Amino acid sequence: MISNAFVEVRSKTEAEPEMLGLAAELEHRGLKVSFFTPKDFQRGRLELSKATLVAGQVPTVIGGLKALSVPYERLSSYPDCLQAHFHRSIWSSTLGKVRAAFEDGSVRPLFIKPSHKPKRFAAVVVQSLEDMWSLGAVSRRTRVYCADPVEWVSEHRCFVLEGALIDQRFYSGDVGVCPDDGVVSEAIAAMAAVPDAPVAYCLDVGVLKDGQTAVVEVNDAFGFGAYGLEYGLYADMTLARWAQLVGGVL
Repeated sequence: MISNAFVEVRSKTEAEPEMLGLAAELEHRGLKVSFFTPKDFQRGRLELSKATLVAGQVPTVIGGLKALSVPYERLSSYPDCLQAHFHRSIWSSTLGKVRAAFEDGSVRPLFIKPSHKPKRFAAVVVQSLEDMWSLGAVSRRTRVYCADPVEWVSEHRCFVLEGALIDQRFYSGDVGVCPDDGVVSEAIAAMAAVPDAPVAYCLDVGVLKDGQTAVVEVNDAFGFGAYGLEYGLYADMTLARWAQLVGGVL
């Protein structure tokens, strides 16, 4: 049983709202909650166990799993099972290959984002070599997702737990434009049919300029933005995913 939780804060006086809300909910459920900073984690001050939830930024949670010798295969932002719902070309590359293509003038504008180290740089649309240089000293070996740029009219986050949509929250664009419920259901069903599917995750969907509903991306159920999600549900998702990853200790 998960009876304790380590919850990450930026410092003794700063914390993400999601982490404070999660901590309050976990304490309400009777769990012992301890806050920690990135420095605490880096210096090995946490007594980790599979029965103790580690909640925080994505790199921190992955680091906690690694410290527990728990294998973690990063959840793809663009799972193969959702190809029919992207409505744009998406492929994997490296920053060096993208930069080389711009250097020889053989590439069109591209949306790029890091695929394995999401904090390496923010997702961006690059249209020229000058845009590439604006990324600074990021290694050319950095693995990235590339995609054809599209225009989103609105974007929404769907919160999925045990194969069911538990809530949906608008986060960008025109609040009056909503995604097609049927497309959302199809995407969730496609994810559920994959072996070892995540028990909890965030499915970001949006409406394109031509009116089609498309998948924006998928995010794992830790270190994710709540966008107003009730913290009881946030805790349900976080606990369920941790339990699944460490071997079912919920």
